[in-house]
Amino acid sequence: MRGGKPQNPPAGTTLAFLADGKVRFNESADGKPDEGSHKTDPTKSPAGRGQGRNARGIYKIGGDTPTLCFSLRGERPTEFAASAGSEVMLVTCKRVKKE
Repeated sequence: MRGGKPQNPPAGTTLAFLADGKVRFNESADGKPDEGSHKTDPTKSPAGRGQGRNARGIYKIGGDTPTLCFSLRGERPTEFAASAGSEVMLVTCKRVKKE
């Protein structure tokens, strides 16, 4: 969801949060992934990261379903919602098991 509207990525899109703090995002199996980094603070409630010049957000992990909510502009969200007209994105992922 983005600003209250569904915004599904293309089929085959992957988003990987790696233990070393790197993030890899790829919208195509044939393309080179975009890379970035992430920092988390599990002591916040809800857990998240509230400083820096990048997207600020919160997260929760329930089993194999991580949920992210982040602001593309402005303050860090305090709830898992992307209301209409906002620049907040709510993303639900599915953990891929290693083969």
